[in-house]
Amino acid sequence: MQTRRDGNSATVVARREDTEVSFGGLCACVTLHDLGVSVTMNPDEGKWRDVEWARRKALDVILTPETVVDVLAVICKINRDLGKEEGKKELRQQISCLLGVR
Repeated sequence: MQTRRDGNSATVVARREDTEVSFGGLCACVTLHDLGVSVTMNPDEGKWRDVEWARRKALDVILTPETVVDVLAVICKINRDLGKEEGKKELRQQISCLLGVR
């Protein structure tokens, strides 16, 4: 993905097992591997090399009133497709992760 004004791609600036942070001149991208979600944001000033800070910023975007309903609808559909019992278990786990409760 082209993300810098000078033509270079965004580079990975921080990585952890569950999170990867890329930062460039035109966007910042936080991939939450444990949730299977990638959030692309404006490259505002911040602590992009701090994985916890970047992860919290991405979760704040996901949990805004404008997007949380859509996110929950997708999660519910995926979990319904897994089956009733397995779906309930997975749904509880994913909602807990979204809310920051592990």
